[in-house]
Amino acid sequence: MNVPPSFPQAAGQDSHAASIPPTTARSLLGLVEDRGYSPERLCQGLGIRYEDLLSHQLLLSHRQIKVLILRAQELLGELALGLVAGARETPVSWGVTGLVMLTCETLEEAMEYALAKQNEAGTMVQHQASIYGSEVRMQLVSHRFDWEIENYLIDHAMSGAVAVARYLLGPAFKPLRVDLVQAMPAHQALYRQFYDCPVRFAAGSNLLVFDAHWLGARLPGYDRIASQMLRRQLDGLLQLSPGRHQLIETVSNHIRYASVQGADQLAVASMVNVSPRSLRRKLEQQGTHYRHLRDATRGLSHSPWTLT
Repeated sequence: MNVPPSFPQAAGQDSHAASIPPTTARSLLGLVEDRGYSPERLCQGLGIRYEDLLSHQLLLSHRQIKVLILRAQELLGELALGLVAGARETPVSWGVTGLVMLTCETLEEAMEYALAKQNEAGTMVQHQASIYGSEVRMQLVSHRFDWEIENYLIDHAMSGAVAVARYLLGPAFKPLRVDLVQAMPAHQALYRQFYDCPVRFAAGSNLLVFDAHWLGARLPGYDRIASQMLRRQLDGLLQLSPGRHQLIETVSNHIRYASVQGADQLAVASMVNVSPRSLRRKLEQQGTHYRHLRDATRGLSHSPWTLT
């Protein structure tokens, strides 16, 4: 496999910077909704509404996603919540990156594409794949180590990768083994049941290992001409927006909502729980102004790609 090297984000990166596509949040809130709870309630006080997740322009901060995860864990009381959330994923769960994977001829081609585009896909865990003899070893390393949600992020990424592989190849796909850094939990049987292979806890690294013969497996529905045409179209949608401070992203989201409701700057400041003067000062500290955000957001609202 020819996989381009990638590197985790620096641990000191601002946790309030809105730079992460909301793939993890969408997956989690979808599970919450499946369990019969309101995903809107989990979003309260975070500067986003559940409907905002429909926008391909939306970016979230590490802090926003962390709060969503912790709230969902408290609400659901689900054992191995990350494992469960990842296990329900399909290529569509990974957005445009997952759709492009459906146009690939083999699993190897699909993996190479997904690994190259993992940041655009919104992963919070870096995936690094290598071939050792007859084995493919995929190591998972969090972009930012955060002990409160570390197990969730690794479990979600690991089980999601296996679930997507099974969607592409069928239920016969299973790893040779799974290594996890986390200590052995009381519900360890859930892991072995899902992965259907040996699972080692308290390991030195987070590792997913599977037989290299799967790389050559052809994906169903591949059509050379149609697939290449679709990939070119989809590639045009995979442009990672530059990260912005969480406040700017939050204000932009509220401006988008306020413009539909006919609200003004005073109403937007109230939505962010600050006075108009404080909002103006905070935006100036980030090198921008309300009018600039308003004009830019309204410009996006007329874009053919805006979904909200």
